[in-house]
Amino acid sequence: ANALDVRDIFSQVSTVVKRVLPHDQLLLSSVSPDNKRVNLEAYSGEPIKNLPASAPLGEKQRFPVGHEYHLIRDVRSMEDLDATD
Repeated sequence: ANALDVRDIFSQVSTVVKRVLPHDQLLLSSVSPDNKRVNLEAYSGEPIKNLPASAPLGEKQRFPVGHEYHLIRDVRSMEDLDATD
């Protein structure tokens, strides 16, 4: 059995999810164990210019302990994400 890479099917996931959660693009990210970085795992749609694979999280953007998800209504509002990688 081969392992499934979410990046290979994420556009399909986006198409299905769009029925209940309208979006232009869908991004899947993970937060580092120390809650100081966000790592891009996969995204759907057109390539995003200068999108970093990893970025620091500002104090205001850190997630509460035990928080399982976070919806960002407009990624353009994420001013504190600075490309470092």
